[in-house]
Amino acid sequence: VGALRWLDRADAARPNHRATQLQRAYSLLLGGASREGWAAFEHRPLPTPDTGARPWHGEPLDGSSVLVTAEQGVGDQFQFVRFVEHLVARGAGRVLVECHIDCVSLLTASGLDAVARGAPPVTDFHVPMLSLPHRLGLHDDVAGWRVPYLRTLHPPSREPRRSEARRLGLVWAGNPSFTGRLTRDLDSSLLQEIVDIPGIEWTSLQLGNAGDVSVHGLARAPLTASWLSTADRLASLDGLVTTDTGIAHLAGAMGIPTWVLLQRVPDWRWGLDGETTPWYPSVRLVRQAKSGDWTGVVDSLRQALLVARA
Repeated sequence: VGALRWLDRADAARPNHRATQLQRAYSLLLGGASREGWAAFEHRPLPTPDTGARPWHGEPLDGSSVLVTAEQGVGDQFQFVRFVEHLVARGAGRVLVECHIDCVSLLTASGLDAVARGAPPVTDFHVPMLSLPHRLGLHDDVAGWRVPYLRTLHPPSREPRRSEARRLGLVWAGNPSFTGRLTRDLDSSLLQEIVDIPGIEWTSLQLGNAGDVSVHGLARAPLTASWLSTADRLASLDGLVTTDTGIAHLAGAMGIPTWVLLQRVPDWRWGLDGETTPWYPSVRLVRQAKSGDWTGVVDSLRQALLVARA
């Protein structure tokens, strides 16, 4: 509420300023999806394909083709691709989903008509993926009931268990090219405390150099850059513990039990309080009580996992 008052003052001093409106969107959406929040979110830079397609703003589709244009990171795509089926229900003849190239096989396996970003086909209309809730008029409906909506084509692998322990994946760092990861990444010195939580077999699903740490009892899964490969691995586990990065949205969209470790002031989609999220029914949120307190997060995670086992 206090932030919105300051934004009102900024609006009065400089009406319709894009940065102010975008900050209003984040402040509103932090409190939950809403008509006003999605409308203000339209002030972000919007992708526009160079195909001559008309922007779609909710008009009748009557069999027209629609390109859903990719934007932002893979986690955003996993989160918002749930809304694509609404376009079919609105009368689209064909809906193509533009995405990162390493997501194409996963979205295709999930029944979507996916194309790699960068060379979009010609369509009648286009709509930015993160604009779908606004332009569909969904307001506070985040379609959590649609979960699971991402899946793998392969049945879960039946690797022999070493014990009766639960098998959980572990991810502690995000994309190194994303500056926001500096406050989202878990302090890797705390990994041993997590892996020492009893009754769990841990497997690292961490890609890249961040995964080059020595933690006793932490197995390492053979992964590729393909998100379908990651989905296959997730489907073979009992759950996932991760920081706020793309795999959190993949696991949530697959309906896999997931514990997301969050910084004190998280990204807007997780809200400011509570252990659950309407976006993903299978996800539990483990929050910092104060900025930078990852030790407290690990303590809370330990209690949550022990309770879940009971």
